[in-house]
Amino acid sequence: MPEAALRDLAAALEDTGPAALTGAGPGTVPVLPALRTVVPGGGLRPGSVVGLDGPGAASLGLALAAGVSRHGGEDGAGGWCAVVGLPGFGVAAAAGMGAAPERRSSARRSSS
Repeated sequence: MPEAALRDLAAALEDTGPAALTGAGPGTVPVLPALRTVVPGGGLRPGSVVGLDGPGAASLGLALAAGVSRHGGEDGAGGWCAVVGLPGFGVAAAAGMGAAPERRSSARRSSS
């Protein structure tokens, strides 16, 4: 992804405080404000699994993890995310997008 696009995304994701997350539907896990209009219901269904592929999938995954880990959970203080089958997942990049590394779990893809 070109540097200009990353700067634009970072600027769009800057306001990630609780006040910016109003608008997610009831019973949904909040996503960052820049993603609310493209995620059905303005948030993710609790316990859902999201699979991404194609151009921009890694950046979108990082942004979704940032919203969930910072603003998800029953009390809005942060939810948990898991990354499966991506041994090269960029924890530092996720933190740079706003994800809370301490609220992430990783698992290798099974060989069977």
